[in-house]
Amino acid sequence: MYLIHHSEGIGKDAIEHCVLLPDEEGYAKSISIPDKQFGKPHNIIEAFSTELLNGPLLSQDDEAGLQKLTRLMTNCKMALDDSMDLTSCLSSVLILQKN
Repeated sequence: MYLIHHSEGIGKDAIEHCVLLPDEEGYAKSISIPDKQFGKPHNIIEAFSTELLNGPLLSQDDEAGLQKLTRLMTNCKMALDDSMDLTSCLSSVLILQKN
């Protein structure tokens, strides 16, 4: 699970059990827990957008890289569609990253 891999400390401890759930349910839960416990959804947006904007350049024949990008974009969409309403944070985080 992407989020667990890039988490540490109490944040990681809070979501580790989500791998035991079915994929979509586990992901949704792992996204909602940090918001409920730590209240900083902009950090989730920042992590996703940093990975998207600073990831490696891909060529059209890099199948593994394109599949990884597809998974990352799917995860981003799930996070934005989640009940946390992360869409409201997206613009400000992206503007801050560009400056």
